Amino acid sequence: MNLRESIPDGELLTDDEINELAAAGEPTLAKVLGTQQTAIRHLTGIVQGQLAREQEEVRSDIQDAIDVNPKLAEWQTSPDQTLWRDAAAIDKVLRELPEYRNVPFEDRFKKVVELTEVAVDVKRRDGPEEQPEAQRRAEGRLSSQELEGMSTAQIGQQFAGKSFSEIEAMIATIGG
Repeated sequence: MNLRESIPDGELLTDDEINELAAAGEPTLAKVLGTQQTAIRHLTGIVQGQLAREQEEVRSDIQDAIDVNPKLAEWQTSPDQTLWRDAAAIDKVLRELPEYRNVPFEDRFKKVVELTEVAVDVKRRDGPEEQPEAQRRAEGRLSSQELEGMSTAQIGQQFAGKSFSEIEAMIATIGG
C-alpha cells in the first residue's frame, strides 16, 4: 500500500486503514498514526469550540452595540426591514473603509444610523418613485440590494479615487 497515494491532503485515515497498516507489517507506524489522529481530532474539537465561543462573543458584542442604539434596534425588529437592510448595506461599506476598519461597533453604528437617515431624507425629497436602474448606475448610485451582493473588491472599485466626503455622499444616495 502506498500511504501517500491513499491519503488525500487534509484527510485522516480511517480505523480500518490503520488496521490494514498494522496487518501489512507496519504496526509501529499504525500506532503512531493512530495516536496522531486522536490528538488531531482532540485539538480540532478544542479549536472549533474556541472559534464558536469567539464568534458568539462577537455576535453578542454586535448585538449589544445595536441594542444601545435605539433607532438601529428599532429598525432591526421592525416588520418593515427596509431601513434595516439600508443600514446593513451602509455598514458593509463602512466596514471596508480604512477609516472605519477598527472603529468600535457603537461608534460605527452611530454613523450608520446618521447616513441611513440622510439616505431616507434624500429618498423622501426625491419622491417615492423608483429611479430607473440605468440612470442610477450612470449617476454612480447603487441600490442597497446591489451593494449587498457586491464583493469587497467591487465595493472598492465603486469608491476608488473618491474622497471621504464623496463616499459619504454616495452612501447617502443608496436607494431601493
